[in-house]
Amino acid sequence: LYWQLHNSYIFIQIRNGMVIIDQHAAHERILYNRASNNLAGERPKVQSLLFPATIELSPEEYETFEEYSHILPQLGFEAEPFGIRTIIVRGIPAGAKNWSEGALLNDILGETGGKDSSLEAMLKSYACHSAIRAGKKLSVEEMESLVDQLFATEYPFTCPHGRPTMLRISRPELDRRFRRKTEKK
Repeated sequence: LYWQLHNSYIFIQIRNGMVIIDQHAAHERILYNRASNNLAGERPKVQSLLFPATIELSPEEYETFEEYSHILPQLGFEAEPFGIRTIIVRGIPAGAKNWSEGALLNDILGETGGKDSSLEAMLKSYACHSAIRAGKKLSVEEMESLVDQLFATEYPFTCPHGRPTMLRISRPELDRRFRRKTEKK
């Protein structure tokens, strides 16, 4: 049994209680692991854009683009220089949310450059900005798929930033909070 609260949290009834999953943090973990696997040699799934997008970058974003231009294809971005501080994007990672006419790539490049321009920072930024946002209504099928993918990752209990992806509340804990005697079975 799956249901969603505030279009942000997925509730799942389990045998002895419930699990609450933060949909954004869970999707971040999934995307981060997928990106890490792509860097380790797996081929990324790319969604070709019907109309290639031209994106103008700030000087800092363009510098970051140049620094990571060899990594972006491994994440699923098909992009190349197209003039002064402009790039053309022909494909994006399949499953990435929030493309928003290129704002996704601007956000990733803008956050990765500067004080923390590590590959790890880029992967975290990519996962965070590409993930399903809190407030997004999901169907039962989407919730089930997200949960299945989360538990298929190596570290399902935290997002790449270290925040918890889920909470487990036992039946005895619920009974205690409602000052109810726990049923003996």
